[in-house]
Amino acid sequence: MKLSLSLITSLFLLCIAQAIPTFTFTKSAIAESQNKDSISAEEYLIRGFSNASWGKHDLALIDFNKALKLDPNLIDALYNRGVIYLYKEQYSLALADFDKIIKLEPSHARAYSSRGTIYSRQRKDKLALINFNKAVSLKKRADIYHSRGVFYSKQNKNDLALTDFNTAIEINTNFIHAYNSRGLIYIKQDRNDLALADFNRVVELNPDFADAFGNIGTIYDRKGKYDLAIDNYSKAIAIDPNPAYAYVNRGAIYDKQGKYNLALADFNKAIAIDPNLADAYVGRGAIYIRQEQYNLALADNNKAISINPNQADAYVGRGVIYEEQGKYNLALADNNKAIAIDPNLANAYVNRGIIYGKQRKYDLSLSDLNKAINISPDLYIAYLNRGDIHVLQNQHNLAIADYSKVIDINPNFAKAYFSRGNSYREQGKYNLAIADYSKAIQYNPNYAKAYGNLGFVYNQQGRVNLAIANLEKAKQLFIDRDDLTSAEKTNNILRDITSQ
Repeated sequence: MKLSLSLITSLFLLCIAQAIPTFTFTKSAIAESQNKDSISAEEYLIRGFSNASWGKHDLALIDFNKALKLDPNLIDALYNRGVIYLYKEQYSLALADFDKIIKLEPSHARAYSSRGTIYSRQRKDKLALINFNKAVSLKKRADIYHSRGVFYSKQNKNDLALTDFNTAIEINTNFIHAYNSRGLIYIKQDRNDLALADFNRVVELNPDFADAFGNIGTIYDRKGKYDLAIDNYSKAIAIDPNPAYAYVNRGAIYDKQGKYNLALADFNKAIAIDPNLADAYVGRGAIYIRQEQYNLALADNNKAISINPNQADAYVGRGVIYEEQGKYNLALADNNKAIAIDPNLANAYVNRGIIYGKQRKYDLSLSDLNKAINISPDLYIAYLNRGDIHVLQNQHNLAIADYSKVIDINPNFAKAYFSRGNSYREQGKYNLAIADYSKAIQYNPNYAKAYGNLGFVYNQQGRVNLAIANLEKAKQLFIDRDDLTSAEKTNNILRDITSQ
């Protein structure tokens, strides 16, 4: 049976955008202020905003502090300094600034909204919602509705989030963050075409918005358009060379395409950028499993779990390793843990079903594989393994139905043709078996077992020359991969045929 390895393609992080107040100033005005012996509070404020807009937050903070030293009640300086503290995750300092603003100007909507953002990050959801609602009641601003929408999104209140993002877009039809955030909600709801339209709108408004290209890549990945997905992830990386998730997602596609070296390079790059990105370790661990480097794979999945004890797919990956090592109890425990964390993680049911099958607990195995299919009807690996269980129960018609479903979903999957060919062979339907073995070889020209079984069927039909040719090919392929046991068995069959 074939193990199911999963890497959850991660959506680009939902960005909580806090717009900084817009000021009217010129470069000459800034230069003039920089050359003066004495600078006013307002001029420090302007220079601080300029630095903040260029991402020079430490310099901006110095200027805002100087402005506030001259004028402790300068609300714009308080607000911008609070936003800098928010970016730096210095929440107590940020709250102190927003609290002072509200005391000075009780109708300052964005101070309430920013305070709501801090409470949301601190998981003080009731306080967050009170502040967001107060902000909305004070002023109908696009950024305020967007911030509340982000809050709702984090709580998985997607309909409320959508309503706020829609309102933000009605207020400001060019608000890129609202389109990006709404697109992420559409992805959650599997409304991929609507999501794609929103992300395309984002890049139309701002061709340098890296996250939008990353999100477009996610949609194409879901649609199975892997080349387009890779192209968009690559665009995101070209714009911003340090988005770790773009490397993770592109690496996951390379993995699907069997381009393991490229996948490994991307996962390594993601880890170099963010050593605490659990998804990157899970992805790299999956590659190591495919390469049968189980010690490296185990280390990566353990690392992912140490970073995030609720990383369900890391337990699935570790369970695969334990299963390969014959440590079934440990494998079952890890898949049970994955299911406890995420009851809708189909791959965990597949892998647990495989283990039950190896333990000859066929009813439990079928129950898990059925559950996986109910969760994810297009998960072809679940049908493949359910077909294998039916074979073990000598129910070849049911097995053939499942293998045919695999082929419907993934027409290029050689293993499905091989397995269906085996069931046809068991039923004595040799022409159908020959057709399937031939298809398996077409999609995997080095499929030694397919050549071997094809030779066996030709021999059953009395087509000795074809039998010998295919068995010789199988034997050579087994030798090439150092599977000398299988090569010897094939050679024995050849000896029996030629001696007749």
